[in-house]
Amino acid sequence: MAVLLNVQTAAENTAIVCDCFSCPINESSVYSASLQCYKDLDESEQIIKSKVAQNNVVHVDGNRLMG
Repeated sequence: MAVLLNVQTAAENTAIVCDCFSCPINESSVYSASLQCYKDLDESEQIIKSKVAQNNVVHVDGNRLMG
């Protein structure tokens, strides 16, 4: 959850996690978890990019892009 909330400021993120789970979390723990997720998702990201690049028509937020 802390990784998903990482778009907030570090102080807001740790406060939300603390409120939801009644336990404090260190900002560096959130950073480390985010970095690990980033690394773990790299292979999935590459697969998605290659599949998108193989299509002649790509839908992006409801818009059709030809090319």
